[in-house]
Amino acid sequence: MKLIVARSRRNEIIAVSGMWYLKDRLKILKLVPDGFIIYPGEIVLAIEDVKLLELVKYIDSVEKFISLSTTLARLRKELGTDKRIFICLSTILNSLDDLARAAYCGGADGILNDLKDVEISVRDNTVQIIDVEKDDRQYVTVRLDELSKLSTEDVKNVHGIIIYLHSTPSISLLRYLRERCIILYGKSRIIIALPHIYLNYSILRKAREIIYGVALSSFGTVVKLDYIDYQGDIFMYRCSDCRRDLISRVSMRKCPRCGQRLIELLKEPSDRYFKYTARELKYVFTNMLKIVEKGVVVDYYGY
Repeated sequence: MKLIVARSRRNEIIAVSGMWYLKDRLKILKLVPDGFIIYPGEIVLAIEDVKLLELVKYIDSVEKFISLSTTLARLRKELGTDKRIFICLSTILNSLDDLARAAYCGGADGILNDLKDVEISVRDNTVQIIDVEKDDRQYVTVRLDELSKLSTEDVKNVHGIIIYLHSTPSISLLRYLRERCIILYGKSRIIIALPHIYLNYSILRKAREIIYGVALSSFGTVVKLDYIDYQGDIFMYRCSDCRRDLISRVSMRKCPRCGQRLIELLKEPSDRYFKYTARELKYVFTNMLKIVEKGVVVDYYGY
């Protein structure tokens, strides 16, 4: 069989997504369910041997899904669960169903409709569109250089202001924008829309008290998937108490370090893992984020 391993140089956590895409394409022996958080170098799934060209074709697609979910997961981790995280519709329109699911695997709050002339059909609660004009929580969108052109009537009943930026923002700029919106419009909730190349997580971490959220206007490949030929049993667990990830050749029920219950990460495939709705995916992700928020040590036990 082959083990598919996730690697990332820039991100310390990886939010798994795209397993639904592989369900009918590869013979999956074990997998980490969508929405789970793992660490670079850990196993995503175990599959039966397959032709290399076929494997590479599918892995390329999953790398795109898992890169999106991981970028959003990193945003969620740095900003906190109380902030709003969106992905712009224009960014995922070419593969809406798959990329929307990937976004929810990374804890996204919704899909921001920045294409007002595009109608989206919502199916099975998988895609939640946050329309800037029609949603209960309305937002007004504006480019940075046009902020001063907004009239008070434009922002009268909106929940917040989404400002499109095209460079890495500084803390002083974000403070200025917030104060400007408060003075001019009485609105303190600002969301900055950024392409992934301008995401600076250290700045965003410091900006938690300034901004209301982030809208991702592009994304790139930040996670690569490698394969390893392997024979024998393979297990992967996480201890919820001492926060150790254990990769092992033998099955275990309790942590060998502290004796507490282990959470099984690498599971045998089940239909329910492929049928999560948007709300369920976000719930799974949020629970996993709470477990790993203090960091996890990856330990090879009998491997």
